[in-house]
This record gives sequence, structure tokens and C-alpha cells, in this order.
Amino acid sequence: MHIYVPYPNKYVDAELNVVESNGKEVFLVSAINRGKLDIVNIKATIDIYSGSDEKIVTLETNQETLNSLERKELSVEWTTNVNPGRYKAVVTIKYDEQVTSVLKEFNIGEMFLEILEVNVNNFQLGEIAKFEALVENKWSSDLKEVFLNILVYNNDNEIMADFKSPTYDIPGLSQSQMIAYWDTAGVKAGTYDGKLILKYGEKSTDKNVEMKISDDSIEIVGLTGRVIVKGKGGFNINNILIILVVFLIIVNIIWFAIVKRMLKKK
Repeated sequence: MHIYVPYPNKYVDAELNVVESNGKEVFLVSAINRGKLDIVNIKATIDIYSGSDEKIVTLETNQETLNSLERKELSVEWTTNVNPGRYKAVVTIKYDEQVTSVLKEFNIGEMFLEILEVNVNNFQLGEIAKFEALVENKWSSDLKEVFLNILVYNNDNEIMADFKSPTYDIPGLSQSQMIAYWDTAGVKAGTYDGKLILKYGEKSTDKNVEMKISDDSIEIVGLTGRVIVKGKGGFNINNILIILVVFLIIVNIIWFAIVKRMLKKK
């Protein structure tokens, strides 16, 4: 049981609820006049801030009268055109000559991380494979202690490899690279089922894949047939540059020998 004793003058108790409806955020300010005197005018102004405390918009509710011990709702709708993320609403309630305030944090959209790309370079079967994953934080707030977990299954649908990246802090609305290592000693060339898992807080983003492993490459294909990852070992740009440098050295040696022989004949 709650027993309320009216205040001698005017006093407003308020709380804010945020409801999502048809692409809009509806702000409902529940105001109760707990005083003995009636309130002639009551109205709320709502300032919306981003996760970085940047002011985005100022909203104003309808104006009402509020009798003693009466409860009413002040409301306003906001058509959101912002990125998904965590936001803060600072509510200033003016009633006659007095002011009170309410603060509340709320979410717009869902927290989501997406795997954009994974590369495996300089791969040789039996050695340690380096998976470089490019991920995008589509949430406007920072996500902390994010890690990538990669599972590989054998032909009996048993987990034959389970390896993780270190944890990363990914700023809001940005891309970051995550690295995980797999020791392929004892692994045979073939096609294996796998799963890419991004874990952040209590949420995760999963992607079922198929891994085609050869002596010098790992190719990962999504179940829809779209190639997500293709990494080749062996003949990469670094190897090409090394070969080119060696070739130029050999050419210079041969040219030097030819010039030296011509000078001796003269």
C-alpha cells in the first residue's frame, strides 16, 4: 500500500516512457500533481542527446491543466532520422512558476555488428593461418570487448577447430579489423562447414559458411553461394616484388659482364 500526503502548495511528480511506433519515437510524460493547489499550465520540453552528448533535437509536448492529485500525460512524437544507438532524453517540466526535470536513456533500433570481409593471406596448409576480418559497427555508440569466434566442423559435424580473436573496442558507426589465428597442423585439404560468430555483450552475429581448404588457399563461401572470403598463399605481391628485384640484379650483373668484356677487347 502506498499512502500519499498532499504537499501544501503545488508539486509535480513525473516520469518518462519512450515507445516506438511506426518508425516514430513517442515520448509520454506522466505528470501527477501531488500538491493541494491546482496547476493552471503544465508543459514539457524534451532535449534529445546522442551517445556522445551531442544535442540532436528539442521537442515540446502539449500544454495541460492539472488539478490537485490529478494525473495526465504530456506527449510528443519524434520522426527519427538518426542512426541506431543509445540516446538520452532530458525532460524539463514547467508548471506555473515552478520547474522539475526527468532524465532517461533509451535505444533506437537494434545493436548490430556486421562482418564485411575476411582475408587469409600467405596461407600454407599445416601452418598458422591468419584470418583478418573487417567488421562494421552500425550502432551509434561504442561497443566494448567485441571478439570474433570461428568454428570449423569435420565430416561428422563435430567441432574440429574453435579459435577466437582478442577483444576489441569498436567506436560507433565505424569499421575495425579483427584478427584470429588458426593452427592448421594435421588438417587435410577438403571442404568443411564453419561458422563465423561476432560476440558483443549479450548479443552475437552469426554467419554459417563453407570452407574450401587446399594446400595454399582458404576459400569461404556463404550458404547462398556468395563468396565472402578468399585468401591465397604463395604467390602474392610481396613475392612478385622480390622476384622482380632479383631479376633486375641478375640483368645488371649480366650487363656489367658484357660491358666489361667489350672494354677488354678495345
